[in-house]
Amino acid sequence: IVGPNGSGKTTLFNVVTGVHPATGGTVFWQGQDITNIGAHRIARKRLVRTFQQAMSFPGLTVDENVRIAWEQGRRGGGRWASPGLILDFVGLAPLGKAIAGSLPFGSLRRLGLAVALGVSPE
Repeated sequence: IVGPNGSGKTTLFNVVTGVHPATGGTVFWQGQDITNIGAHRIARKRLVRTFQQAMSFPGLTVDENVRIAWEQGRRGGGRWASPGLILDFVGLAPLGKAIAGSLPFGSLRRLGLAVALGVSPE
């Protein structure tokens, strides 16, 4: 998706992933209408996103943040054998026991990717 600032790129992603409700039109994912079914249900369909602003559960460890997403992904036949493999993949394995809220910005961005991967997105 390409366009100038203010053209609606982020709004489009927010509506598709259920972060914001659609005010018109219909969103289809793999042939199913997912319009306004809620972000958690959309994530269960393995349609997820990361945010420009790094986000996490700041009081939990890095491992706990990824484990939450991994548990959701595993319910749908996730692709990762363990949360630790995801942390290895994004380079955060050494920080697994660190509190997410104490991470520097770059590591928070990696954590956001790890959480998104944990759901085993399509």
